Amino acid sequence: KGKTYDDTFGMHFGTKHGSLVQTCVQREKGSKVPMDFVLKLDANGRVLESFIVVPSSLANCIMNSLEKDTWPRPPFAPFYGHMHLEITE
Repeated sequence: KGKTYDDTFGMHFGTKHGSLVQTCVQREKGSKVPMDFVLKLDANGRVLESFIVVPSSLANCIMNSLEKDTWPRPPFAPFYGHMHLEITE
């Protein structure tokens, strides 16, 4: 169940937050180092806690949106969803 939900989690991120990532990249013209985000979700997909592995202004810009979203209901709670993001030109 967790692996299937990982796919759903990733698709939700791409669909709902792809344009936001581009907006943040344009606004935060800093370093485009790889970023890792972890969201702790409750049974209804609400964010309980969030973590950025290597904080940066770009990562903070993206995380501000991720934290406000309601994600698809996970198979169990708490569920820790991980996203790895690399910005390419």
